[in-house]
Amino acid sequence: MSKIKFYYIPEHIVNQSPSSIDGISSEEEFKQRIYCCELLVQSVILLKLPQKVAATGQILIHRFYYRVSLNKIKTEQLASAAVFLAAKIEEQRLNVGRVAIVFQHLLRKRKNLPFQVLKKNTEEYNIAKEKIIELEKKILIELGFQLHIEHP
Repeated sequence: MSKIKFYYIPEHIVNQSPSSIDGISSEEEFKQRIYCCELLVQSVILLKLPQKVAATGQILIHRFYYRVSLNKIKTEQLASAAVFLAAKIEEQRLNVGRVAIVFQHLLRKRKNLPFQVLKKNTEEYNIAKEKIIELEKKILIELGFQLHIEHP
């Protein structure tokens, strides 16, 4: 892993992530990161956002998990906040309520639960929106508000 050059993350952090310090194996960390990125990409497709939003969101996820352990933030919650923040970074209009609805749908589908739309202005809907906004702030704080991302 040390052969890869990371421009924004010091090598000692890449080699010993917060998750590994918390006892999560590198294989499990890799699986959880992939799962988080898959959720993000699926949500970008359902939200009909440009692919650039997915790429930006995945970068945010990886940068975040180099600073915070997987034990602290659920991957599903991080993916929803990352897509919301990535859309803002890429100047795409996106309503936080739409993100909440799409992620609720994705998570129900992955658990093989029957289709059920998250209804607007319900307590569950408002809590989901608040969690996304709260986690968006946490991402910003953990990344030190450094959101510069260059794509090839």
